[in-house]
Amino acid sequence: MSGPRIATDWVPEGMEELFFLPDPMVPAQATCYWDLGNQHLGGGSPRHRTSPSTLRARALRLADHGGGRLVLISDAIEHLPPGEDNSDAEEQEATLLEARRLASYLAPRGVRINICRVGYCPALGHRLPEAELRHLRSFLAIRRDVTRDDLAATIRFLAQGPENLVGETLTLDGGLSWPLVRAGSGSSRTAVFEPEPGGPRQEDETVLVTGASSKIGRAIVERLADQGCSLVLSGRSEDNLTELAGAVRERGLPCRIVPADLSQPGGAEQLWAELAATPVTGVVYGAGALQLDPPSSAHERQQLFQLNHLSWATLAELAAESWRAAERPGALVALGSLSADTVAGPRLASYAASKAAMVQQTSYLAVTYGRYGIRAGAVLPGGVADTTMAREQHDSYLEAAVERVPTGRFSTPDEVAAVVSYLLRPGSAMLAGRPVRLCGGVSTLRPAPPVPLPHVKEYAS
Repeated sequence: MSGPRIATDWVPEGMEELFFLPDPMVPAQATCYWDLGNQHLGGGSPRHRTSPSTLRARALRLADHGGGRLVLISDAIEHLPPGEDNSDAEEQEATLLEARRLASYLAPRGVRINICRVGYCPALGHRLPEAELRHLRSFLAIRRDVTRDDLAATIRFLAQGPENLVGETLTLDGGLSWPLVRAGSGSSRTAVFEPEPGGPRQEDETVLVTGASSKIGRAIVERLADQGCSLVLSGRSEDNLTELAGAVRERGLPCRIVPADLSQPGGAEQLWAELAATPVTGVVYGAGALQLDPPSSAHERQQLFQLNHLSWATLAELAAESWRAAERPGALVALGSLSADTVAGPRLASYAASKAAMVQQTSYLAVTYGRYGIRAGAVLPGGVADTTMAREQHDSYLEAAVERVPTGRFSTPDEVAAVVSYLLRPGSAMLAGRPVRLCGGVSTLRPAPPVPLPHVKEYAS
């Protein structure tokens, strides 16, 4: 894909290659608006602000022209000190609320609105005295500033990424919005050997993909192959793995097959031991299963948790510890589920709990290992079309489920793969373990049921 064409009315210094000023003769893949000037982060002057009314007018204009993507960059922070003048913060929150309302209202008209909340970022004019900055960094999982490269990688992802990503807020603050206990003076959370956020992939990058024989797993493998990664494929269907590995090798890329059953205790340890001589730099955990309650036995529930959570926890920790000991960066990406974030229906308690454990484990991995340049993130897909899980559902259930999706469709395996690719990149590090929800707005926007409400007025254009 060619470079993004992102229109904006202000270009931060050093980011000229990413943006262009609006030109009716130049089509834009996305439009970026800024709402900056948070005084608690040392917001500079002049402040670049977007009012709710301005955002509304521009989003509606986008809808009138057939849709498109809108990215709002805000330096509003979620936690504010008591007793301060928070009038600026209230104005910023009003703009964020309007962005979410517009995202819900305009999603059916092809408009995709997402938000990027940014922590301390000198490239956006933030300046704090050194003593205050050291104090701020002591609360971060990754004790460094947000860089231009971090910001550019995320804006590119929102401008070029999945069409079914809507209403999401990606928070690039290194963990500032987590209620982390302040680091002591003798501790270090600095990512001392972290690769450059926006830099090219390492030539020796090798990614392990579990669950590679599934539909989503295959999409992930194909996308990573497109990006030139060496691959290790794991799963239970050896025939499917062999066929997929052959396709990867035809591109001239190294590709190993290591079959594994991660629903059994010891499966993760055995898999990692098989890779002792392979310099794996990334792990994508795509293995998983959907099981409705009640299980037929306690053993069946234990197998579900083993596959969806415990094997992931073991494999991720083995990888992270090996990278930490070798002083090498690495990336851990978990394929979670929207069930970890919301309640979508009955008989999913065991499945949702296993995925929620997986996602929480991933967030803590990010906070624990971020200081060593090791990233961890999770993607939470809602319904994904053309997968085994989708085909196992009744058509009537799927039709009713789609009615709740603001974009009017489920996501695709390729869209899941796009999020995984972003989370593998160094530019996602400052998310500090916050998951990315790919759901067409079901969870990010939490729309009301599709019941006609004639007394409710629509937005005026």
